[in-house]
Amino acid sequence: MRFSQIMLVLVLFLLTLALLSWYFVNRLNTAPAKNLWPLWEAHQADSTDTINHQAYQDFLTHYLYRSPQGINLVHYAKVSKEDQDKLANYLKELARIPISQYNRKEQLAYWINLYNALTIQLILTHWPVTSITKLHLSPGFFSFGPWDAKLITIEGQDIALNDIEHRILRPIWQDARIHYTLNCASMSCPQLQGQVFTGKTVELLMNQAAKEYVNSPQGVTVTDQELLLSQIYQWYQTDFGADEKEVLRHIAQYARLKLKKQLLANQKPIRYHYDWQINGN
Repeated sequence: MRFSQIMLVLVLFLLTLALLSWYFVNRLNTAPAKNLWPLWEAHQADSTDTINHQAYQDFLTHYLYRSPQGINLVHYAKVSKEDQDKLANYLKELARIPISQYNRKEQLAYWINLYNALTIQLILTHWPVTSITKLHLSPGFFSFGPWDAKLITIEGQDIALNDIEHRILRPIWQDARIHYTLNCASMSCPQLQGQVFTGKTVELLMNQAAKEYVNSPQGVTVTDQELLLSQIYQWYQTDFGADEKEVLRHIAQYARLKLKKQLLANQKPIRYHYDWQINGN
């Protein structure tokens, strides 16, 4: 092979690497749009049936711990085989529930708990792992992460994490607080709540989760030079407001007084960040 041919192959190889790098960086910095799955709009408004999430509560009680920074993390390495099996059985029980026959609050709590428990199960299945972004389980040649992998079957439909978030929760409930309830097993994610969501507690816990996130460095940090926000507010800006000013007004609803004043009077440049490091050990 001539030198010129070798150089051409090398250039093409480097160009391919650069394009792949660009692709995956952009996948990290973009998020799927809302895309309603109409099937899951079905519900029974007058239903008084409730769903038992005690098995998931037991798991959280045993394996959540508070970091020095006040963030709930998961002791993944300490989860016993028995408790991993119990979590798997809990998810099997959820899969058997005809969720379309429940009222909206029970459904909301169900989908939130399902998303978070599935994410925990993913990490446990592949432990040890430094970041959920390392789990290339989604289908397709350019697959990224586990979010498009079908993980569970509900009412005959194969469901992925992205289905739960972007095709069910976001488009049906149209509530920005949902972003504070979903945990992607990463340090910059809204933290796992110590309590499971239920139909009775979902409203309270959504507000609690929003306040915790906004008033933590995960969500908002004010420095002398800039306002540092979680990239969640960039990825899903349209869920929080039409522009950055409206996003800041949304955040201010849940901020403590000092931070609220800083947000509403902000003149500093805004920078976004996200830490995909695993949320536990």
